[in-house]
Amino acid sequence: MFIQPIMYHEVLVNTALEHTEQKGDVTILNVVVPHHQIKALSENRLSSDQKVIFQLEKLERKLVNHDEALSKEDIFQAFGACLNEGLDQQIKTHLKGLLEEIVNGSYEISDIREYLGWYCRLTLTCLKGESTLLDEKVQGLYKKVINEKYDITLRESEGHSPSYFLTDEITKRPFAILKQSHPEITSSFTKHLPKMPLSATVWEHELIGLEQDQLFGFNRVPTTLTVRFKNGKNEEVNGVIQEFVSDSKSGWDFYNPSGADLLKAIPKSHVQVLTLSGLFKGISAGHLANYILQLDGNKEKVTTLFEIDLEEMLLPYNKLSDVDDLVVSDQLSTKKEEAIKSLILCRMWILGLPQNGMPFDRAALMAMSHPSMLSLLQSYHKQASKYSRMDEGSWQAQYERVRMMQEICLSELEKATITLTPRDLYFKIFGGEHLWKIAQEKGYPPLIAFNNLVSDPYQHILKDFSDPTSIPECKRLKEPKDDKPESKDIMNFFRKMEGLEQK
Repeated sequence: MFIQPIMYHEVLVNTALEHTEQKGDVTILNVVVPHHQIKALSENRLSSDQKVIFQLEKLERKLVNHDEALSKEDIFQAFGACLNEGLDQQIKTHLKGLLEEIVNGSYEISDIREYLGWYCRLTLTCLKGESTLLDEKVQGLYKKVINEKYDITLRESEGHSPSYFLTDEITKRPFAILKQSHPEITSSFTKHLPKMPLSATVWEHELIGLEQDQLFGFNRVPTTLTVRFKNGKNEEVNGVIQEFVSDSKSGWDFYNPSGADLLKAIPKSHVQVLTLSGLFKGISAGHLANYILQLDGNKEKVTTLFEIDLEEMLLPYNKLSDVDDLVVSDQLSTKKEEAIKSLILCRMWILGLPQNGMPFDRAALMAMSHPSMLSLLQSYHKQASKYSRMDEGSWQAQYERVRMMQEICLSELEKATITLTPRDLYFKIFGGEHLWKIAQEKGYPPLIAFNNLVSDPYQHILKDFSDPTSIPECKRLKEPKDDKPESKDIMNFFRKMEGLEQK
């Protein structure tokens, strides 16, 4: 079902989904679901591929369900059958190469789940033109919102957008977060780039973030719906309802010695696929509070990392140095060239994790090089342009970015030994390597460097865009910020992340 999102200052309610629900001072007026389909890549939909689709769907569910036992034999049997059926020859050849790499390489079962799960979901979208997983998740959350009994309560939040918990009346546990989009159109970078073309609202960005996440197989964004509601001030506003991730914490909650152990133990494949997801989407507000890490029941390991608050993704530029007639604010005008070089438009805290300083697995590069990804992206852009107000420059920047990612990955695959790291790939696409080198010279732990220096749009005591060499020395690895116990914990957190002994 294709549903057109609510437009700015204009409520377009699909009658099948119209819903009014009074919850205290908050009234939900209507809910709109995202698309789960893309127009077929070709008119020759493979009617004989139903067997292949069934096998891939069955395998994908096994791959994503970590509680279900899975052996290499299960995987190769299912994919082997797919290779004998009606898949496109180019996909067959690519899949065969990926399976051979998995067979011959030293991959843990968690890595196999990660790479083949992604590849499986993306191939299913190519064959079906839709994501069954997305449709199921969306319908599940939508039915909860309109059918179940729950309370809406104001939520304490450090963000700029007012938000609320949707809490089940029986279990007393939140199942979703209702967030007002305030302001409606924003980017942290417009402070320095006042003429940046932004035409889509932040809730449209979040909806598109989920669509792309699921249709392109990353599976890293909690289920999200757009909504129009009356807030506590009786104002009609737009926003999103997003699935609440239980047993989860933000990146900041791990800044203690035991948290360092949990972060370092996350499989490299899981971290790096999340990074590829962020590069694909062009995340520009990926600070430490916009990554949610879910723990297992015993809180002994991180099971999943999620991207949240995608309201500033898909900026219309990759590198500012490539933009003609760029308009910048007065505060950058004194040393414009150097300032523009130091204003990096993709902010991803997770690049500071040690897993992202390690070379990619060959299987990760092969999955990123899926032969249908670019044509699928073009098809998605063409469709999304009809129902969203995303600037054309944003689509063009994303296409160019993904094209570069694939070219770089294919080039690296020609080498006998893979040396490319996620950080290397990031620098090639967005720049910022000079800031990273200065941060290293001045003693900044990677998590501070990527959260506050390399791509933080806010100029502050740590950073002067026009003079990066003025970045002060960091002493966080040598001494705590002050005498508070938590400051010592944070120092030892960074020391453990760097493999140093605690003080």
